[in-house]
Amino acid sequence: MSLSDHIFLSGSQAFGNAKTAQNNNSSRFGKFIQVNYQESGTVRGAYVEKYLLEKSRLVYQEHNERNYHVFYYLLAGVSDDERKAFHLKKPEEYHYLSQMTKTPRHQHWDSYYDSEPDCFTVEGEDLKHDFERLQLAMEMVGFLPATRKLIISLLSAILHLGNYPLQKEEPGRLHRHL
Repeated sequence: MSLSDHIFLSGSQAFGNAKTAQNNNSSRFGKFIQVNYQESGTVRGAYVEKYLLEKSRLVYQEHNERNYHVFYYLLAGVSDDERKAFHLKKPEEYHYLSQMTKTPRHQHWDSYYDSEPDCFTVEGEDLKHDFERLQLAMEMVGFLPATRKLIISLLSAILHLGNYPLQKEEPGRLHRHL
């Protein structure tokens, strides 16, 4: 694998991989493969579609799991100016990044919950360096600086939106509770 392939792969993993209870870098993508056959039964062609398996991971994570890597890269790697411009805080100040509970949801999995959870660090991970690699990967595939800034803005907005709780007002309607 070339250096450029490795950097590009690291960029795509930032948006689609997350720490799970079983794996620190688990892909949350799936693939659908449609194979087309000729009347004779031989393969005529195929189509592969990738899709994100866990859209819900943005708003909720199970015990000892965390959100997509990109949020942690962002908070560790942005410049001080970007941190101020996008009003970024520490990871533990965001609901979408700090939902881990100390109480197990499945009481019969006692050994699974032996250690104190830590959703902010992964052994051997250098979040600031990973953010730099992500920026380089986006640049390599042609994202202009303005587009990269919009992506940072969108990721920041997702984090901030998670800190605004929603409550049901009446069936089917939600209102923001401040």
